[in-house]
Amino acid sequence: MINALQREWLAAGPWRHAVFATPSGASKSDARRKRTLNMQEVRDTGDRQPNQSDRVNAAWQQLQLVLGFFSRVDTKLSVGLGINLGMLAMLSTRIPKPEDLTLLVSVVGVLFLTPLTLSFWNLWLGYFPDLRGGSNSLIFFSRIEKMTESEFLRACETRTLDGFERDVLGQCWRNSKILVAKFKCLKRSYLATALTIAPWMALITLLPPPVK
Repeated sequence: MINALQREWLAAGPWRHAVFATPSGASKSDARRKRTLNMQEVRDTGDRQPNQSDRVNAAWQQLQLVLGFFSRVDTKLSVGLGINLGMLAMLSTRIPKPEDLTLLVSVVGVLFLTPLTLSFWNLWLGYFPDLRGGSNSLIFFSRIEKMTESEFLRACETRTLDGFERDVLGQCWRNSKILVAKFKCLKRSYLATALTIAPWMALITLLPPPVK
């Protein structure tokens, strides 16, 4: 019986190959699919060195990021200025006559005006920081202002892409220095204003309200 089954299996060899064998087109398709998958597995590792244009764009974006912080500092400086002026305006309506001044009011007034003056001074420095630097820059407005129009145009025409990149990065550094100086002035101004709160409230209590 086994021999008979073997003979039937051998006799059906061509038909068995036709039924169970993988078509040649399918094998080629599978090979192409495998190659495609292998190509898709190749990932960008990020080791590609940026070209000159990429570096210039990155430097310009960094400069814009630094410049974006200036408006935040100026807004907070304006808030500090408004607080100081508001406290002064409220006390200005309660200023007594010179003959009505007492020693206590005078001492508290000095304790109020001293830190307030320091706060105003730091606000001034924050609004108008030191702008020295950027002597060779074609972006910094202080440098451009010292050049004639023809000198500026000629310098821009002869500027290389590498020179522009160095100029932008130099402005990132210089504006960062200016920004840090403004933040320091803002912090000192707010601290000085905080020191005026206690004597200001004492003066509000000691001085009589304005006559209506």
